[in-house]
Amino acid sequence: MDPSTALAMAGWFVQVIFDKLADTALQAWASRVQLREEIELLLTHVNRTSVLLEAARGRREICNAALAKCLEELERLARDAEDLVDELDFYRLQAQVEGPRKQQVKAPSITTTRQIVTTSIVSLASRFGFGNPANLTDSKIQGTGLDRSTVSSQIKEIINKFDIIGDSVMWGLNLESLHSISEETHKVPTENQTTKYTTVKMTGREKEVNYILELLSSSFSDEVISVLPIVGNGGIGKTTLCRHLYNHPRIKELFDLQIWISVSASFDAVRITRDILEHVSRDRHAGIHSLNMLQEILVEKLKKVSRFLLVIDDMWELRDRKGWETLLAPLRFGDKKGIVILVTTRRNSLVKQLGAAIHIRLDGLKDGEFWSLFKACAFGAEKIENSEYLEVIGREIAKQLKGFIPAQKSKKVEEIGNGYLSMLLDWAFFEKDHIHGKYVMHDLMHDLAQIVSLDECLCIDGSIIREIPGTIRHLSIITKGAYGKDQQSKELHCNESFENQLVEVSSSLEIEKLRTLLLIGQYDPYFARTFASVFKEARQLRVLCLTGMHYDLNHLICNFENLIHLRYLTLSTSKAGRPLPKSLCNLYHLQFLDISRCRHLSDLPEGVDNLISLHRLMAEKELHSMIPNIGKLTSLQKLAEFRVRKVSGFEIRQLKNLGELGGSLRIFGLENVKTKEEAKSAGLGHKKHLRKLCLIWEQEKANSGFLAKREVLEGLKPHSNLRKLLISGYGGDVLPTWFDGKMSLTSLESISIENCKALEILPPLGQLPCLKKLRLVNLGAIKEIKDQFYGIPGANGFPLLEHMEVLNMPILKKWIATDDEKYFRSLTCLTITNCEKLEELPFKGKYWFCSLSEVTIDNCHMLCDPVPLPCNDKLKSVSVNITRDLGSMNLRDGNLKIQHVDDGTAVGILQVVYKNLKNVTVMNLKNCRNISPLLWDRFQQTTPFNQSQLLDYPKFISIKKLLIKSCCTTGQQLSLMLLELPSLSKLSLNNCVPVDPVDDDECLLEIPASLTLLKHLMIVDCPGLKIKKEGFTELSSLTEPTGAANQFNRGT
Repeated sequence: MDPSTALAMAGWFVQVIFDKLADTALQAWASRVQLREEIELLLTHVNRTSVLLEAARGRREICNAALAKCLEELERLARDAEDLVDELDFYRLQAQVEGPRKQQVKAPSITTTRQIVTTSIVSLASRFGFGNPANLTDSKIQGTGLDRSTVSSQIKEIINKFDIIGDSVMWGLNLESLHSISEETHKVPTENQTTKYTTVKMTGREKEVNYILELLSSSFSDEVISVLPIVGNGGIGKTTLCRHLYNHPRIKELFDLQIWISVSASFDAVRITRDILEHVSRDRHAGIHSLNMLQEILVEKLKKVSRFLLVIDDMWELRDRKGWETLLAPLRFGDKKGIVILVTTRRNSLVKQLGAAIHIRLDGLKDGEFWSLFKACAFGAEKIENSEYLEVIGREIAKQLKGFIPAQKSKKVEEIGNGYLSMLLDWAFFEKDHIHGKYVMHDLMHDLAQIVSLDECLCIDGSIIREIPGTIRHLSIITKGAYGKDQQSKELHCNESFENQLVEVSSSLEIEKLRTLLLIGQYDPYFARTFASVFKEARQLRVLCLTGMHYDLNHLICNFENLIHLRYLTLSTSKAGRPLPKSLCNLYHLQFLDISRCRHLSDLPEGVDNLISLHRLMAEKELHSMIPNIGKLTSLQKLAEFRVRKVSGFEIRQLKNLGELGGSLRIFGLENVKTKEEAKSAGLGHKKHLRKLCLIWEQEKANSGFLAKREVLEGLKPHSNLRKLLISGYGGDVLPTWFDGKMSLTSLESISIENCKALEILPPLGQLPCLKKLRLVNLGAIKEIKDQFYGIPGANGFPLLEHMEVLNMPILKKWIATDDEKYFRSLTCLTITNCEKLEELPFKGKYWFCSLSEVTIDNCHMLCDPVPLPCNDKLKSVSVNITRDLGSMNLRDGNLKIQHVDDGTAVGILQVVYKNLKNVTVMNLKNCRNISPLLWDRFQQTTPFNQSQLLDYPKFISIKKLLIKSCCTTGQQLSLMLLELPSLSKLSLNNCVPVDPVDDDECLLEIPASLTLLKHLMIVDCPGLKIKKEGFTELSSLTEPTGAANQFNRGT
C-alpha cells in the first residue's frame, strides 16, 4: 500500500476510534462494567497516535521504506482496534436494548450462551495474539457474558502495540523535528482560531464593558494575578466582548502589554507558553521542548513589563488545577502586580478550577439590542422585498432566540457525506445522471479509481483476476455476464467455472477481515451454496448487499446473526413469501436497511424496534407504519408514514423522541387522538429537519365538537422549518392559531387543505412570506374568500405564491377583490374547478395577478359573464369551460380554441381574454352555433365594457391561421371576419353550414384582396358557401386552394 494512502486510512480509523471512545454513552457503560480505566488509557494512546499521524502528514513525501512499513502496520492495527472498540460498543447497545438482566449475547448464534461467549472471546483473543482464555466464567460483564479480565487484557495489548509501532514511527520521522511539528498539531485549525482583531461592530453590552473597565481600574487588578472568567453559551458574544475590551483605549492606558491566546479543546501549557513568548519577544522558540526552559525565557522577557493583560479565549477543559498553576508560575515571578487574565469559556465548572473570586455571566441581549444585531446579520445593508412581512417574522425569530444566536452545532455524518459528494461532483469525479437520478463515473475516472484502490478493492465478474494482495477489504461479485436463462425453462444455467473462480480467489483473501461484500445479479442454487460456504467467516462486514435473492437469506449468509458490525444492508428479491430473518433485529449497529426491492414483503420481523442505531429504512410505505414502539429508534431520519392506532406501541407519542426525522412524514389515523396534550406528545414542533408533513384524519370522529378537534390540531403545530404541509379530513370549523401566527409557518412553501368539510373560514395565509403553492380542495363549508385570507391590510399579500388551485368548493359564491391592494403579484398558474355556485372572481383587482400566465376555469356555470383576466404579456394559457353545455375556450402559446358556444356565451367566453388577443396567432373554432358574436361589431354592441376599455381592443390582427370546423355560419359572416384578419396565411373551413336557410347573398363568401399573405385555403363539406370569384384571382400568394373550385359562385 502506498504510504500516503496508509497514512490517510490510519488517520481515519484513529479518528473513528477516538470518537467512539470519547462518547459519553460508551464511557458510562465502561464505568458500569468496570472498564473505564482501560477505555481512558486507550483513549490517551489513540490521541497520541493521532499526533504522530498528523506529524507524518506534515511531511511532503515519505521515502523511508521502514517508515512506510510502520505506517502500513499502524493502519492494520487501527483497523483491528476499531473492530474491538466497535464490538464493545455493540454490547453497550445490547445492554441498552435488552436491559441489564439479560445475559445472552444474541449477536453470535452458536448453540449455547457459553459457546457464544467463548467463540466471541476466542476470536478477539486470537486476533490480537492471545491464546485461548483459560477461564471464561470468571468476572463476566453483566449483560454480555464477556470476561472482564480478557477484555482488559485485549485493550492493554492494543495499547502496547500502539506504543511499539508508534515508537517506530517516531524514529522514522526523526524525533527532533517531530516535537516541533506535533506541538503545532495541538493548535485549533486556523479557521477555528479566534483573533483580537474584528471588523464587526459590537451591539449592546455597554453595561458589561463599563463594569469590567471599572473593575480593572480598581483594586481588583492590584493583585499579582487577577483572573476574570467570562462565562456564557456558544454564540452569546464572549469573544466579541473581549475583542472590544482588548482594543479599548482605556485598556491601552492601564496595561503595558496585551496578549491574545486561543485555546479551544486542548489545554497545552507548552503551547500556551510559546504563544505568550511569541507576543512578548516575536519568537516561539520552536527548538526548545522543555517547559522549564521556556518558562525561564518567559520570566526573563517579562522583567521589562510591569502590567499586562492576557486574554485566553475559548477554554474548554482543564483537567486539574495543577496544570493551571504550572502555566501561571512564571507570571508570578518577581515583585510585579497587576497581571489580569480574561478567560472566556462555556463551562461554569472552570470558574472554580481557575481560582477566580468573581466572574462575568453573559446572558442574551435585550430585545432592542438583539433586534439591531439580528437585523444586521440577517439583512445587512440591503433593501429587502416584502420588508413588512420579514420584519414581523424577524422580530418573532429574534424573540425566540432569547437574545443570542446559538453557535452552529456539529454536522451529521450524512451532511458531511453530502459535502464530500458535492466536492467530487465539482471535481468531475462523479457525474449526475439527471434522467435516472443516479451518479455515474466516466470510464477513465473509473480506471483511475481502480488503480488507486488496488490494495483495498476487488471485483469478481468472470474476467481475468490479477494478483490479489492480502489487504483486500472491499469485495464485489457481479454475476450479470456469468448466468444466462434457458429459453424454454427460464431457469438459470449453471456456471461451474465462475464458482471455481470464486473459491480460488477467496483462498487469497482474509475473509474474516472483509468490510464490504456486494453480490449483484442473478445466480443459481449451486452458486448460492458456494457463496455461503466461502463467506461463512466474514464477521467484520460493515456493508452487505445481496441482490437477486431467490433463496432465504440464511442460505447465502450462514452466520448472519454474527454480523454485529454491520452498518449497511441491502436485500432484493422478486420471490414472494420470503420473510426477513428475526436475527436481523439483533444487528444493533445497523444504520441503513434497504428492502425496497423485496417484492411482496408484507411484514417485518418481530423486534425490528430493537434496531436503535437505524438512520434509514428504505421500504414500502406501508411497512413503515407496521413498526410497533418506533419511538425506540431515536436515530431514525426518514419515516414515510405513521398510523395512529388504538393499540399499544402505535400511540402518537411514539413520535416524540424521533428528533432526527427529516424529509416527508405522513400521519394517518388522527381521529384516534383525543386531546391537545396527546397531540403535543408527538413533538412535531421540535422536529427541525422535517420538510413535509401530512396530517390526515381518515374517519369523522363521532361525539366530538369543533373545539376538541381544533385543540387536537393545535397540539400538532410543526416546526417553523417545515416546507410543505397537507391537512386532510380535519373536522373543525376553523384552523388553529398557529396558522395565524406570523412565526409559526415562516418557511412554508406549499399548503394543501383538503376534505375539511366543516371548515368555514380560511386563515390569513397571505402573510406567509415563502408560500409558493396553495391547494384548497373539497372545503364544503366555505362560502366566501375575503379580506382576512390575504393577511395584513396594506401589505403585499401572497408575495411569492406561484400556483393556486381551488377545487370542488360546492357552496363558494364569491372571491372578493379590492382595487387598492397588491395581492398575488407572483401568481403564474390559477386553477378553479367544480365551483358550481361561484359568481364572482377577483380579476377586477387593479394590482392583482400581474404575473399570471396560465388560467383554468372548469365547470363553474354561475360565471355567466366572467370578468376579463388582467392584461399582461405573460398570459400564455387560458382554459375556460363554464359547463359542458355552455362552451369552452382554451388559449395556449398563441393558439385560441373556442368550442360549443352560442350567442349567449360567445361574448362572455371571448371577453375573458379580449385584452390578450394581440398574442393570438391561431384561432380554432369548433362546434359553435353562431360565430357572429366574435365579430368586432357584434362584440362592441354586446360587451358590457365601456368605450375607454374598448380603445385598446386589438381585434384579431395577429392571427395567421383560422380553422373553423362544424360551425354554423354564413359566407357573409365569414367575409366580415376575414376583413379583421390582415395577417392571415391559412384558412380552413370544414363542415360549416348556416343555422337556418339563407338567401344567395348571405351564402356568398368574399375573400378580401387585402389578404396578401394568404397561402393556404381549404374548404371541405361546406355546401352552403359560395366563393365570389372576383378578387379571389388577385390573391397571388395563394398556392394551395383545396376544394375552392367547387365553391365558386356560378353567377359571378
